[in-house]
Amino acid sequence: MLDPANDFNSPCYDDTFRRNFYFKEFNNSAEYFIELDYWIMREAFASRIGRALDTDVQHYDDSGGGERIFRDVSAEELALIKSRGYFLADENIDLSTSNFGDIYHVTELYVYAPQTAGSATVFTKYSTEVVNFPLLVNFDYNFSKKYLCSEVSYLCGLDEIGFVSADFALGDEFYIDRPEQNWGATRYNPCRTSMLTVSRREGNMVWAKASSFTNPYSGLTWTARDVVFDQRNNDHVYYWIKSPTRKFSERSLQVTVRKESSFYTEMPTPSERFFPKFPATGLESPQIDSGTTPTYNEYINMINSGDDIRPSPTNITEVYKGLWLREDFFTRAK
Repeated sequence: MLDPANDFNSPCYDDTFRRNFYFKEFNNSAEYFIELDYWIMREAFASRIGRALDTDVQHYDDSGGGERIFRDVSAEELALIKSRGYFLADENIDLSTSNFGDIYHVTELYVYAPQTAGSATVFTKYSTEVVNFPLLVNFDYNFSKKYLCSEVSYLCGLDEIGFVSADFALGDEFYIDRPEQNWGATRYNPCRTSMLTVSRREGNMVWAKASSFTNPYSGLTWTARDVVFDQRNNDHVYYWIKSPTRKFSERSLQVTVRKESSFYTEMPTPSERFFPKFPATGLESPQIDSGTTPTYNEYINMINSGDDIRPSPTNITEVYKGLWLREDFFTRAK
């Protein structure tokens, strides 16, 4: 029913307002939302979501002596409140039994999107997280180093080839090339392995599972034992150990992540996480190399310059009706 006296058929405001320090979680107490309370008959209630804050609203007084709720606010703060563009975004209705009968107690929450110099204010927080960084492939590595036969070892029982190197890490790929050579009356045919992968390191030695050696011209093949082990004491014949490509495997690192939060009154456009792309299609590439965007060299420059990448896509949440929270994440390229 409606109030026969017509007192509570429209909002009857309490003589108070509250600052809601919503932005405290961003370590900011200068920005705040505003709460107002009013009473109204149940049948007279209608949602007013979206209405602008009226700083001239008066509190209810049954003798008709209501005054402006914001009368004690300084002129400076009142001007600030008016400039922020507060609007009603939430109504909390207390449905418990009232001493006044069939009447609602409504708490209004007025919100706004903070701005600095005409743009959305950015609230910054830092945390540490595990971030995956992409596989890097340098197709222009072109490593080449000369080794005598006596400097390359072969483990017959394990079928592994090893040599002293500070240039290779686990997972690096290389091949062994023996060019055609003549020593005395002996002719050594040209041959090379397929690509080998460093599988372990012991001291200053790196080891890889062996493969056969193939003459690239005749197609004849020899076992690693024939080529390496049987020539282990030869100080005259040599190999070239070559690595045209250098790979840096995908890494999961604990890093510092910067979260930037900002608020909008319209749904903002999200940003993608960082990932390498094939330029022709725009599709995601499983690695960064000379044919991706960014290229290997461009990404190395980003690392050296301390540039940021986005480890995660933008999060967008409508925290209140008409108020959107945008969260962007950044960390240094590695």
